[in-house]
Amino acid sequence: MKIPLRNDFCLWIVPPNSGKVKKVRFTLRTVGVIALAAILAGGTFTFLASDYTRVQVARFQNYLHLKKVSLERDRLIARKDSLESALTELEQKNRLAVTREQQVQMRIDELASILESASLGGLKDKKDALSSSKQLEDKNSGIGGAEIDCRLGDPTRCEGIDSATGSVDLHVEKQNQEGSKDLVALLDRYLALLKITPFGVPVPGHINSDFGYRRSPFSGSLRMHQGVDFSSSYGGYVYSTADGIVTRVGRNGTYGLMVDIDHGAGVSTRYAHLSKSLVQAGDKICRGEVLGLVGSSGRSTGPHLHYEVRVNGKAKNPMPFIELAEKIGGIFL
Repeated sequence: MKIPLRNDFCLWIVPPNSGKVKKVRFTLRTVGVIALAAILAGGTFTFLASDYTRVQVARFQNYLHLKKVSLERDRLIARKDSLESALTELEQKNRLAVTREQQVQMRIDELASILESASLGGLKDKKDALSSSKQLEDKNSGIGGAEIDCRLGDPTRCEGIDSATGSVDLHVEKQNQEGSKDLVALLDRYLALLKITPFGVPVPGHINSDFGYRRSPFSGSLRMHQGVDFSSSYGGYVYSTADGIVTRVGRNGTYGLMVDIDHGAGVSTRYAHLSKSLVQAGDKICRGEVLGLVGSSGRSTGPHLHYEVRVNGKAKNPMPFIELAEKIGGIFL
């Protein structure tokens, strides 16, 4: 059945109160157009509202993302600054460590050179405090000790005595410059060597009779003096010049009361003409520890200390060892 589109419709509008009745006339076509327009308008509004909502949601999501990115950027910048600061600090510490390592290496090399100087000689001019007066006529300074007449009897009597430099082979290990070395281990080895190396003076006072050939104060003939004599007051303290073990405490017609100390590696020291011994054989002794008192026992012209350094039983010039104290002190001061 075909509905005519041109039929007229009439809408009467009656007010609730008395008034003029209004009449609205329209056709079916008009109703269709209005309905279509309403549908289009509603659809358009719904689409626009939905699109607007979607855009706003997307904007909010973008805002949150940008906020997160901004916070992450700030965190990374702060982290970057922190890492740069830490890197700068590490570089400074590394430079300081390299500098210190170089300084330690220099001191190790110098220490090795000094230790080797005791082995190879190179005796320099003696300091005033350690210099010999060379005046054997001074009756106020006691001298004595073992003497050997190298001109008489068996020529082997003087074997093992080095009167020129007192050279001693301590087998100081040189650092290999071509490979990396553990500086701490190397220092430990040198420190261990230093502990058994006699250096410094055993008693306060000046040297009044050197190691080597001298005119004997007893016979007047030329004799070999196997140590050095320190002029000192009677009863003064005598100190050990290195760590070791007391191997002998006894009397001898030449040395008088004497103390022998074994320092290891074939190195030993002798302290003679004592008035009293404060140690016994077998005692462990440290550098700087008092071992006895100055005296004039044995073959002696007055109070003094006769001091010897021996390596593998051979008498060596004590002066290079005595001077080690000043040389080593110069490294670390």
